[in-house]
Amino acid sequence: QPIKLWQGYIVDGHNRYHLCSKHALPFKTGELDRENESQVILWIIDNQMGRRNIESAAKIRLALNKEGIRSRQAEIRMKSGGYDYKGSVKHPSADLRGSSGKATEFIAQDAGVSARSVELFKYIEKNAPNLADDLCSGKKVNNKKLSIGGVYRDLRKEERQLGLKATEFP
Repeated sequence: QPIKLWQGYIVDGHNRYHLCSKHALPFKTGELDRENESQVILWIIDNQMGRRNIESAAKIRLALNKEGIRSRQAEIRMKSGGYDYKGSVKHPSADLRGSSGKATEFIAQDAGVSARSVELFKYIEKNAPNLADDLCSGKKVNNKKLSIGGVYRDLRKEERQLGLKATEFP
C-alpha cells in the first residue's frame, strides 16, 4: 500500500515510511484528496476504525473525536445557510445530509456499538480516564478482558461506597 500524504504530511503509513527509510527500501506514496484538515482528520479516524484488532472502547473514543468535528461542520452549515436552492451544499465541509438525530446515536453507529455503551464509556472517561485507557488498550485483569459494562458497574459501586462512607458518623 502506498504511504498516504496530504499536503506533504504523512497521514497513513508512518511505520512503513520509517522501516523503508531505515533499510533504504523503495516505497510509493499517494496523495489523499481532501479539501481541509477536518476532512483529513475524519478520514484518519475512519481509517483507524477499520482496523480489525481495535477494541470497542477505542472505536468509541475515535468516534467521540468525530463529534467535535461534526459540531463545527454543523455550525458552518448553519452560518452559510446550508444548501442553495438547487439542493447543493453552499460550503463543502458542511455536507451532513442524512445526519439528523442525537450525536450519541451517530457515535454508536460509527463505532458499531449501542448508544448505551457510548454513554457508559463517556461516563467512565469523565470519571476514571485511566480505566477508559485500559478499556481502549484491551487490558486484562485476572486473565479476563475488561468490559465497558463491567467497568461502569464497578465504578458506580465504588462511588456509592465512598458516598456512604462520607456520610457515616464517627
